[in-house]
Amino acid sequence: MSLKLIAVFLPFAFLSVYIAFLNPQDVHLRLTQSLSFQVPAIVLVLGSVAAGIAIAAVANGIFLIRELPKRARMALRTGRRERLRSRREKLHEQAENALAAGRGPKAASLFQKVLDLEPGHLPSLCRLGVLMRKAGQFPEALELHGKASRLSPGNMRVLSELAADYAASGQSAREIGVLQSILELDKNSLETLGKLRDAWLKIPDWDRAYDVQKSILRLIKSPELEKEQDRFAEIIYANAMRHYKNGAMELAKIELKRAIRENGRSLPAYLSLGDIYSRENLWKEAVKTWRTAYRNTQSPVCLQRLQKFHETSPDGFKDLVKLYEEAVRSSKNSSKNGLAIMLASLLMEKGENEKAARALENLPAEAPLAGHILLAAARQARDGNGYLPDVSRSIVNKTKQTVFKFACSDCRAPAREWAAHCPSCGAWDGVTWGPS
Repeated sequence: MSLKLIAVFLPFAFLSVYIAFLNPQDVHLRLTQSLSFQVPAIVLVLGSVAAGIAIAAVANGIFLIRELPKRARMALRTGRRERLRSRREKLHEQAENALAAGRGPKAASLFQKVLDLEPGHLPSLCRLGVLMRKAGQFPEALELHGKASRLSPGNMRVLSELAADYAASGQSAREIGVLQSILELDKNSLETLGKLRDAWLKIPDWDRAYDVQKSILRLIKSPELEKEQDRFAEIIYANAMRHYKNGAMELAKIELKRAIRENGRSLPAYLSLGDIYSRENLWKEAVKTWRTAYRNTQSPVCLQRLQKFHETSPDGFKDLVKLYEEAVRSSKNSSKNGLAIMLASLLMEKGENEKAARALENLPAEAPLAGHILLAAARQARDGNGYLPDVSRSIVNKTKQTVFKFACSDCRAPAREWAAHCPSCGAWDGVTWGPS
């Protein structure tokens, strides 16, 4: 006998002894008017309990017998669900492996089989939706990710994929709506803020893009901060150029000044602001802007702008030479060499061969070939040892003409003139000017 049964029996035995001790007399039990029994009290108690137990056991047995078919059906359903789950997991694993191996069509077929077994399988809905989007099947991708978002409304991953579908299909307004829903779940999601900014730029809505970028700058930290500051200035610059093309010069200048305040290294904002001043004959403001630009960016393009201005004034040459000399003294390495070549070329154009030779005397061997050719020409002109042979003189003349050129620092593609974005690769603030 188990301890559990003993524990139940003992209290009952003690209770029976207690009742029999207190009630030694018999109980007159009448079943009918003529049929009656004299039964000891303890027998009546024990008999009643035993009858109750027997009735409960019979009732429980009947219940179990009636439940047998239901339990059998449940066992069958459980087994079927388990087999289905096992098959679904196996198919999903095969689909993930095919996707990892770069076999997109095979993966799509396997994900679809998973969905045939379980239409609400969230991972398969997301994966298959991405594959549909990459294949250009935008309605199918939207249907899959839309279903996933209804099944899991607060799932940021699903919402992000849905926003990507809208972006790929050119539905910017709906993309923005989904991205804003994501930000309601996590307002500090940098990835979502970046996508929202880009979505506003596609419309374009410069003010909202500006507000989103300010939110990004509040959250970002080094080393990405400088890159996002440049992006901020680019957004403001684009808005300024929109005003400029529409003839709203004052609004353009306001936006360019704002770009400079937000990012003091924004060369396009400086140059464009100076260009607007020059077109309005506000030369003092233009020169001040370009000088500040060079001081903050050290870009030779600023010197080119100043050179064009100084060449128009009687005393401009001296001021320009002084500006170049200060730039050479304050620069280092390759920038120093390039500025020295630019200074020498300027001096030679004015016949200042002695100064040009001095500017290039410390030119290192790895400096651009144009510098060494200009140095040879300056020395010969200075020393008066006849003239250069025709071939050498032709090289020198062509060098003077091509010593400075515009090129992109990112893709190295040449450009006809300075531009805020590279004409070839579109890089922001990539076009620079200097000796080749």
